Amino acid sequence: MTDATFNQTTNYGWWECHSIADSNTCAMGHVHIDLDERNYSAGDALSLTCEEIAHSVGLGHRPDSQTETCLKQLWSTQHLDVHDTNVIDSNY
Repeated sequence: MTDATFNQTTNYGWWECHSIADSNTCAMGHVHIDLDERNYSAGDALSLTCEEIAHSVGLGHRPDSQTETCLKQLWSTQHLDVHDTNVIDSNY
């Protein structure tokens, strides 16, 4: 994970793949978090980190989820839900 300055206020973090293993798998990459863009609380930082690491294993945003998951992008949840972990388990 690295600190990155994005020079904009719309993106707080992103996942970047550096080495593609095959058409569906990233072999190596890292998460960028912009620590200068906002004053993160510990909970905000954990939520954003959870979200970006989830992207690294192929999970997408889930703003309409009925359960609490960091992929809802609400900054209030620092974990994945059962649906997210089931998707990871089925893919890996």
